[in-house]
Amino acid sequence: MIEYVIGIIGVGVAGGVAYGDLRGKIGKLEGQMELISKDLKVIMANNGCKK
Repeated sequence: MIEYVIGIIGVGVAGGVAYGDLRGKIGKLEGQMELISKDLKVIMANNGCKK
């Protein structure tokens, strides 16, 4: 029973590290997407003003 609990904790730690890494990568992607969308809004606004 103790081995089972230790196994769950081990999986939890490994999963937590993998999840944290994944969250970090997703966070970076979200940040890049936000920057891109802001740039697109600026470009579209600038093009709209020129017409």
